[in-house]
Formats: sequence, structure tokens, C-alpha cells
Amino acid sequence: MVMVRDLFCGIKEISGIRNLRFIFCVLTLLISYQAQSNTNSGITYHGRILTRDGRPLEGQYVQFRLQIRTPGSEDCLLYEEYQTKDMRNSNGVFSLTLNDGTGVRGADSGQTLERVFQNRGTFAGLPDCQGATYYTPSHADGRRFVVAFRDETSSSSCGR
Repeated sequence: MVMVRDLFCGIKEISGIRNLRFIFCVLTLLISYQAQSNTNSGITYHGRILTRDGRPLEGQYVQFRLQIRTPGSEDCLLYEEYQTKDMRNSNGVFSLTLNDGTGVRGADSGQTLERVFQNRGTFAGLPDCQGATYYTPSHADGRRFVVAFRDETSSSSCGR
């Protein structure tokens, strides 16, 4: 007789029918671990948009461009995502989450969201820079977060 302790089922004797229960518990543990490890991490940004006359922006098709850029004068694009929101009846309030699967990636470095915040190694071949096309972060570097938006009545985007 073998005694096994698992997270979902406590201490159980493995024999006959109980063997099936043990296998089920182990499979449940593995599946839940796999599902949890596949979830995307993201960054959520909340805001409110007012028009020039102080009224809330409530367009049906408001396109947001979200960028993460290097902090120095090189100002290179590390990550870019576009999202469209229906802001009717929103009182101008919005919430956007980078890397949640609802946006479309732009012409950025191709790095993952997690990688662009790591302060190690060198990012080479970066697009949309003001000088060098590489960036080597120091241990305390932050990143610049740039948000631009455009609704169906705008002739150009607001922001960067």
C-alpha cells in the first residue's frame, strides 16, 4: 500500500478505484498549471478623454495607439499596439490592457511585453529611433509609455 499526498485530494491510498482518483487529481493539477502558465501578462491603462470644449469623447470607433519607448534621447520604439474601443455612453472613460489579445501589434521591435521591461542585454535593430537603432538599458532604467487616440471625426491623431 502506497500513501501519496497531492494538493487537491489530500492523503489517499493508491489501489484499485482510488488509483483512478489519484490520476484524475494529478491531471487536474497539470491542466490547471498549464492554463495558468499560458495566460498573457498585461498592463492596464485607465483614462478619460474630453473634447476641446470640455465634453466627454463618446465616439463609436476610437482608435488608440499604445507605445512603449526607450527613456533616453534615442527614443526608440520597443512595443506598439493598436486597439479600437466603442466609447458611446462612456462619459469619456476608457480602460486599455496591453497584451490581452484584443489589440493588434504595430511596427515595433517584435519583442514580448515582458522582454521590453527587462534591464539586461541590448535591444538591436530598433525601429523609429531619433539616433542609434540600439538600446542598452542600465539597471534602473524605466520606459516611456505614449498613448495617442483618434476617433471617427478626427483628421489626425492626438498624442505623439
